[in-house]
Amino acid sequence: MLWIKTLHLAALLVWCAALLGVVAALSSHAPDAAHAAKTSRSTPFHDEGATLVLPHGGLRQMFMLMATPAALMGIAAGTALFPWVPVTEGWLAAKLMVVAVLAGCHLLAGWAILRREADQPVSPVAITALAWLALSAMLLTLWLVLAKPA
Repeated sequence: MLWIKTLHLAALLVWCAALLGVVAALSSHAPDAAHAAKTSRSTPFHDEGATLVLPHGGLRQMFMLMATPAALMGIAAGTALFPWVPVTEGWLAAKLMVVAVLAGCHLLAGWAILRREADQPVSPVAITALAWLALSAMLLTLWLVLAKPA
């Protein structure tokens, strides 16, 4: 059971970090492809003032190759822990609801990436709201896990 918990925790850490990175990149004001082609450097991320610039397709790669597999692994490992957790406890239901909100944030980030790739604007207010919602869900999940009854 310890290795499943470790896998669950590691996957959630990667998922949350990647999701926050995707949202941070979405909040960037630089066009993804054209601007990155002109300012390409040897590192995948570089700072141009307050703008996070990714190489062409880098945002989709971060989402598809880091955030999504980590999300699936974290959810699968969490589900594998069910035999060792009394499922009638209220904190577990609350945690699952918060994880569902986090999964919804993941889906919204993917939708925003698709809109950005199609040169359709995504409101900065919507991206900010997405960032706050995702961060709140992450912190609430942490609080629920730490407040879990013994």
